[in-house]
Amino acid sequence: MTRSAGEPIQADWKLTPEGLQFNARHVNLGLPGTDGWTHSKQVMIPKQTVTTGSVLVKDLRPITVQPLICRILSSQIAKTANQWIQSQSTPSTHGGLKQRSLEGAIMALDHGFQKGSILVSLDM
Repeated sequence: MTRSAGEPIQADWKLTPEGLQFNARHVNLGLPGTDGWTHSKQVMIPKQTVTTGSVLVKDLRPITVQPLICRILSSQIAKTANQWIQSQSTPSTHGGLKQRSLEGAIMALDHGFQKGSILVSLDM
């Protein structure tokens, strides 16, 4: 999964009406009404349970809720990017990939170890 510096990524990044329609149906509608189409909203939530009437700014975490159209487009782009990454990855690539976690790879190695299988061969 290497490419020369400056070389463009070869993938089909076209947004299709069908893909946008699918994501529009499945997006989580966080903001109701027109606000959901036109405005971003930032909400500050405490990092820990609040026990007093006030919280220091350093103890708050900002969460931004994007407009509905941004969420639809970002869902489509993320799906396309994930499909491209999956197509460029080898079956032995684990970690950071959907359904190919590092924990899953370790469990498969442990299963082989428990059965007495050869895990590594130094024969050349």
